[in-house]
Amino acid sequence: MGEDEIDAFLMYADDTKQLARKYRKDFNKSVVEAEIKEAFAEYRKTNKIGM
Repeated sequence: MGEDEIDAFLMYADDTKQLARKYRKDFNKSVVEAEIKEAFAEYRKTNKIGM
């Protein structure tokens, strides 16, 4: 993924999973990682990714 694709994915992940709102005060790396992996699986279904 290029830098622009990563930025687009991170915005998607935050929009769909509300990561910034949920974890800004109580950051648990493993929970956030699981949320991001789940969001990435969903993102790949609808977006073409150049690896």
